[in-house]
Amino acid sequence: MSKQRVFLRWRGSAVLASVLWAAGASRGGAQAPGVTAAAEAAVAAAAGRIDATADEMEYEEGTQWMVGRGHVVIRRGGATLFADYVRYNSATDEASAKGNVVLRRADGAVWRGQELTYNFRSGVGTFGAFEFESGVFRVFGEDSELAGVNQIRLRRVTITTCEKDDIEWCVRAGSATVTDERYVVARNAVFYLGGVPTMYVPWYRKDLHGDGRLDFVPGYSSRLGPFLLTAYNYPVARLGEGRLKGVTHLNLYGERGFGLGQDFKWRATNDAWRGESRAFYIDDNKPYRSDKEREEREQYLTDPQRYRLRLDHVQTFTDRDTLYGRASYLSDPWVLRDFYRAEYEESPQPENRVVLSHRGEHSEASLLVNKRLNDFYDNVDRMPEASFLVRPIRLGDSPVYLESRSAASQLAAVAAEGSGREDYEATRLHTEETLYVPHKYFGFLTLVPRGVYRGTYYSKTLEDESSVTNLVSVVDTNTGETVTSEEVETLQPEAGSDFRNLYDLGLAASFKAFKVLHEGETAWGLGLRHVAEPHADYVYRPEPALRPDNLYTFDEIDTYDRLHQVTFGWRNEIQTRKHGGTVVHSLVDVDVYTTYLIEPDPGQDDFGPLVLDAELRPNDYFMMDVDARYDFYASTLQEFNTQAAIFGGNESRMAVEYRYRDQEQSLLTSELTLFPKAKWSVGAYARYEFEDSRLEEHSYFLRRRFDCVGLGAGFAHEPAYDEEDEDDYRFWVQLWLLALPGTAVQLGG
Repeated sequence: MSKQRVFLRWRGSAVLASVLWAAGASRGGAQAPGVTAAAEAAVAAAAGRIDATADEMEYEEGTQWMVGRGHVVIRRGGATLFADYVRYNSATDEASAKGNVVLRRADGAVWRGQELTYNFRSGVGTFGAFEFESGVFRVFGEDSELAGVNQIRLRRVTITTCEKDDIEWCVRAGSATVTDERYVVARNAVFYLGGVPTMYVPWYRKDLHGDGRLDFVPGYSSRLGPFLLTAYNYPVARLGEGRLKGVTHLNLYGERGFGLGQDFKWRATNDAWRGESRAFYIDDNKPYRSDKEREEREQYLTDPQRYRLRLDHVQTFTDRDTLYGRASYLSDPWVLRDFYRAEYEESPQPENRVVLSHRGEHSEASLLVNKRLNDFYDNVDRMPEASFLVRPIRLGDSPVYLESRSAASQLAAVAAEGSGREDYEATRLHTEETLYVPHKYFGFLTLVPRGVYRGTYYSKTLEDESSVTNLVSVVDTNTGETVTSEEVETLQPEAGSDFRNLYDLGLAASFKAFKVLHEGETAWGLGLRHVAEPHADYVYRPEPALRPDNLYTFDEIDTYDRLHQVTFGWRNEIQTRKHGGTVVHSLVDVDVYTTYLIEPDPGQDDFGPLVLDAELRPNDYFMMDVDARYDFYASTLQEFNTQAAIFGGNESRMAVEYRYRDQEQSLLTSELTLFPKAKWSVGAYARYEFEDSRLEEHSYFLRRRFDCVGLGAGFAHEPAYDEEDEDDYRFWVQLWLLALPGTAVQLGG
């Protein structure tokens, strides 16, 4: 019997069996010739498995073949096939597709090409030319074979993050295998940059979903010589609900030698825990660059084997319980400055601490361990310190509020080795209890009387200072005569344990006055209001029996002494409303205050300095903070600090900071970053010390973003003003993938 076709034009989504039945009914309701009962059963079985749509659909009677033309979509078992033409067999689940073919797997992987033979049941098929997307990577090839559900064989393959028509970088190989739609293994791979081959590897493995990449930064430093910094990032293992990643550093310094680093980073998927470890080692060929630097460093830098170990970890057990830890161990105080400049500027003296904290509804408890690991730093060791805080809480229905702070500490003040200072230690138990009674009078005046008790136990104290005169005899080597002189020595012997009681009485007073300056829309928001707030704070603390001179000093607690003063000032705000008038925003907030000492110490002035504290937030594009201290009696500006920033479009930013200390510091720093998200971006940084009239540092960078890669160059210079010193300067270039921002490389030198 000759083959007869049932033909129907349709658009939309339908189950194949329903379409075929409708086609037969359209022929006058009779069954189409040649459509046997067996064929109907096969079509009905297929209807439970596939969903097919197309502009035109044909069914070949007597067979299990279906042909679709124009916008064909076939869905089967989580996989979806798109094409201009598809021939599908409902018995074998095999499909042949041509023209703009796209196959989407249930796992999210996508293949594109012009031809495809694919079996939905076995997951096996072959492509001609194809495109495969996984994560941020694209894989192009001239031929491929789907060898199974989890494996693809590729020939003449290209791996990149770029578009096919504009490949700025890639890895090319004659053959490769993709497993689980993410792991690529290629042989005889060549790395290309801008069409130029740059590196060959006989075997290349890549996790398309992972962070595996190679960062490299070449450059030159006057301290390090020509250098090449490399960091290979790669996944290591899964840790339950998280992942462990590794970064291996191989750094070549022309004048210093070969540096090796190994980092590990771990993070939970839900961020319940995260951390990292960093290790670095170098057998330094040139730890001193000059005789002057040798004199400065040789006390603590005696071995060319230099290293840095660092560990950070944060663990969140519940939304109330957290563990934080950081530890650093260094070979010498300058290893970070020489090889990890950013880390050194962040923390010149690394801190070693572990804190376990629990946060209650109105309280917080913590256990702190702080221990010095490097003998060349000063530190106050806390081994351990347990503290408990009760935030202000109302006592029943009374108007009284309680705030409590307590701590039990084993303390040791340790001095840097070779400093000549002596270490000391003590056990200290401290509690601070404060009672407040806030109340508003006459509808505007707020008064907050308070009483404070501080009780502190010390396991060791000091006796009063005493002077001892010693006679010292010295023989003059020229005359042979004996010369006797007097030397006065100050002694302060250690005493036993003692308890200090401190009592404070205080009263804080303030009120606010308002004036509406404008009610309508302004350039800053809806309306303008001036808020004036005079305020004063009185405190009286009688002299304790145990004064600071008789205590070892570890922190502020040990410096408390008698006090009788009143602080008063005037705060002014200019406010507006934003976000449709629902949010009050402070445009200008200025507080000016000073302190009057009712009972000053001998030689102490009656008034303290005049203090200014100001914040300006006129819009989303500008901010400025100012704090200053002015001495009435000396008519001098003791301190002045200001920082301002302007924010522009495309995340541009300009910031200026000035820090002034009378006869100590007059430092100006400025930073400029223009168009960091645009194709071209530039930046500059400078630090100038007016006190010594010297430019301390300046640096510049230029970056260019192409379609899928970024290229940048930077220069930094620290001039030398001493004839025995040399200028420090650094130059570097950097290449990165825009789809994988960030870098694991840190500059030193």
